Amino acid sequence: MNNQQQITDLYNTGIDPDRNRLGDSLPDPHYQLESFPVGTVTPAVTSPDNSLANNWVANTATSRWIGPNRPSAQGPVGEYIYKTTFTLPIFSEALIVGELSADDNVTDILINGVSAGNPTPLGSWTTVSQFTISTGFVVGENTIEFKVNNSNGPTGLRIHSITGTYTPALSTVGKIVINADEWTLSDHGLNVAPDGTQFALNIANYFVGNQNGKFHVLSNNFGLTGASLATVMTNAGHTWTKGMNISVNLATLQEYDGIFIGGDLIDNQVLIEYVQNGGKVYLCAGTGQGGSQAEANNWNTFLAAFGLKYQGTYNGISGNIPVSKPNHPLFAGVTTLYQHNGNSITDLQPDSSLNEIVFNDSNGQGLIATAEFIQTPPTP
Repeated sequence: MNNQQQITDLYNTGIDPDRNRLGDSLPDPHYQLESFPVGTVTPAVTSPDNSLANNWVANTATSRWIGPNRPSAQGPVGEYIYKTTFTLPIFSEALIVGELSADDNVTDILINGVSAGNPTPLGSWTTVSQFTISTGFVVGENTIEFKVNNSNGPTGLRIHSITGTYTPALSTVGKIVINADEWTLSDHGLNVAPDGTQFALNIANYFVGNQNGKFHVLSNNFGLTGASLATVMTNAGHTWTKGMNISVNLATLQEYDGIFIGGDLIDNQVLIEYVQNGGKVYLCAGTGQGGSQAEANNWNTFLAAFGLKYQGTYNGISGNIPVSKPNHPLFAGVTTLYQHNGNSITDLQPDSSLNEIVFNDSNGQGLIATAEFIQTPPTP
């Protein structure tokens, strides 16, 4: 594979998050017993009895045996399934290799619930077998399951030298940030909640990274057209233009790294196309234009395409609101942001990793959300 990157969250059995070997009878933080015979005590733990080392392949400084939480790893007869997880970004191909030993043996290895196709059985308590996983991967969280058979006596599993690589896929990533309210980036909002200045810079960074961006305000709303916001962006090296005098079509919008909108209605289908082709959009509501339900309706076709929705009532939330997820990149260096009676946000796809409400008030009202659209090129 070309341009290989390491999968960084694969772990041998019996080690801590810093990859140091655990002591006796301590829970393994990376492997769990997902299935086991009746009478087994969970969770999976490191080997509780060092005397087993006389019979089992020896532990090393970077891996050790794990087994059911019973004296001397004695386990009922039957099948034990050990599960571990790891994550993958957008990729074109991936590969995992490793070594294992088991008592009695491994009868299958599953990747995301499907057999990885290794010859079985694998390993024993006195031998080491190599295994390979080359298909069945997905973007995001992946699971590996090791099925261990125990015919009698002690049982356990030892994974050693597990490593993985992947080839990143070229992709088009469109992004949106939506705000329940327009006041956050207004002159007044930046004055009463000074961290709003950093929030504005974080939006730009979320859109273009450390590069200088070319942004356009396609709105006449005061929340986006103020002098303070323009100064923040231009002082940071970004190009910042304003006005409704540009054509609203894909070709024109693609001249910009990101557009900032709110109040003035923009063709939702054009916005969808723009984001699906890698465009970046900041949208604010709560402007009062047409009333709360009409304002939500103006944007919800666009938002629904990316798993989000504006509520059709104004929320009455006003003041400097504490950031609820300070570790999110949008809120680096930000403690409070100003809100004044906006349209709260609903996450239509809470199980999706691509859209998320990242800022709530104390009552759980969604105030700021993000969404991404990832398009990978077709496989040759």
